[in-house]
Amino acid sequence: MRIADYVSDMQIHLDRYCNEVPRTRLDEIYKNTTALVEDIDHLCSDGESNFLHSWLKTRKIPSLRLSVKDHQPIQTNGRYKTRLIVSAHNFTQCLSKLASKSIESTFKRAAVPFERHTLKNSLGLKRIFEAKDFRKDDVTIVSLDIKDMYPQCRFKAVQTAVKHYARHL
Repeated sequence: MRIADYVSDMQIHLDRYCNEVPRTRLDEIYKNTTALVEDIDHLCSDGESNFLHSWLKTRKIPSLRLSVKDHQPIQTNGRYKTRLIVSAHNFTQCLSKLASKSIESTFKRAAVPFERHTLKNSLGLKRIFEAKDFRKDDVTIVSLDIKDMYPQCRFKAVQTAVKHYARHL
């Protein structure tokens, strides 16, 4: 792929999915994330607390790259399809990693089989949940279709959803 085509495709994806975030907003997000970590620090083990604080200290921000889908046929314009990739390696990543460990622990306690990256066989999972005698008013199950989710994912919406669904954990 020519560099000019790569730049052109990147601009198309940026225009479609992204909003520029001013440095002041990143500083605000960092401050809010730090405050959130401090709020939950008393709930964490020493190892978890050190993990959270070490990720915050990196101050890494999300970065973008373009994945060229050269395993697919060339399009009519003579170029391969591309997909925008937003790096998950940033200072807020520690929160999702800790949440993932909490979900994993919850599944283990309930003896629900899972894999590191995906739940397999949703029908089997449904039967396991039904056998656990969960009541509709006590449990919320969420399923996500992740395609094209990351570029438009907003931290505040994720934070609100996590607080809402985790309030009784």
